[in-house]
Amino acid sequence: MIRQRLKRRWLERPVVYPDKHAGRTVLRTAVVLTVIGALLIVVSAYLSREALKRYLSPPPPSPPPWQTELVKIQAVDQLVSRLIASLSLTDDQISRKQFARKDGELEWNEHFITVTLAPETSLHQVEHVQVRTCAFHDTDGLRADTVYESDSCLHITITMGRHVTHQLFFHLAPPPLLPEKQKPPESPYRVALVIDDLGENYQMFKKLEALQVPITYAILPFQTYSVKIADEINAKDCGEIILHLPLEPWNSYNHSINPGTLLTSMNREELRENLERNISAVPHLAGVSNHMGSKFTEDREKMGLLLETLKDRNLYFLDSRTSKKTVGSALAKEMLLKTARRDLFLDSTHDQQFVEMQLQKILPLVQRRGGKLIVIGHPHQYTINALKQYLPSLKEQGVAIVPLSELVQ
Repeated sequence: MIRQRLKRRWLERPVVYPDKHAGRTVLRTAVVLTVIGALLIVVSAYLSREALKRYLSPPPPSPPPWQTELVKIQAVDQLVSRLIASLSLTDDQISRKQFARKDGELEWNEHFITVTLAPETSLHQVEHVQVRTCAFHDTDGLRADTVYESDSCLHITITMGRHVTHQLFFHLAPPPLLPEKQKPPESPYRVALVIDDLGENYQMFKKLEALQVPITYAILPFQTYSVKIADEINAKDCGEIILHLPLEPWNSYNHSINPGTLLTSMNREELRENLERNISAVPHLAGVSNHMGSKFTEDREKMGLLLETLKDRNLYFLDSRTSKKTVGSALAKEMLLKTARRDLFLDSTHDQQFVEMQLQKILPLVQRRGGKLIVIGHPHQYTINALKQYLPSLKEQGVAIVPLSELVQ
């Protein structure tokens, strides 16, 4: 009875079947988690590899020193522009020139900037603005050297490292012109003062420049400061530049022969090639004079080849007359080339007293020679001392120092 009752209860229990949808959900979830896990493993492996690659890769190469220096020089250009802009200048107050420079791989431009200041601006104000601008632009290796070249001219040289980048010349505004009727009369006597053998001694050039007269500077080629002196004269417009061309002397074994010397033994091609090289060695030329050349200037054929090239280049010729038999100036006139010849040597003897005696000859000589005279000296201290002493006296006597180009014919 009991068994029958239990059997009936068992048969009467409801049958529970498994849920197919629930199984599929579990399976799908497992697959998704497996895929996500695999992706995470792949991404982690990629990131680890990239990090290891960056760690093991060598650092990028640093730029070469010349490139770093060039960037600094370009920054100096911005500094100078800021300095000029702070002075509120107009374009007609500023004159700019630039010259290519090279030091190994480094190439840059050296700028010569000449500024005429407004009447209300002083040189001390310019110096103050320069100091303030450079302090604001604190760059390693930057240096600005300030020199008062006169009461009316401030010269600032800006250097980056060991390279000069800018030469700035600030001039006070000139005083107002005198009324026409008060203009001083023109000097009746004009003298060209030619100083030979420039190029090796820069300090002597600066002393000559301080005389503040328009000297004609005869610069030797291939000397240490030949180009620098020529560039500075041109930038300041403080004189005239001619090439002091080395020519062959007699008894050459007794003389120190300069680089680039033209020899009578050279053929036409050699002469022209060497002459062109000499001319290219000194910029801003107005003319050419001979250095030594007692033998060469007597040779009509060789002088003809030389003067032919000068005529093509529109350069005048000054005959220094190192030989009494020179054909230089006479042949130049035949060829219709502008020329002149030396009238007086100041310092053929190395003695200041002798130079002073020669300077005393200038007035009577210029009076006898139609108001024109060409005088040649050299960059010696005793010559400069004598010039400093006698130039004011010559001016009082109506003698004006003029560029040689005003006297060549």
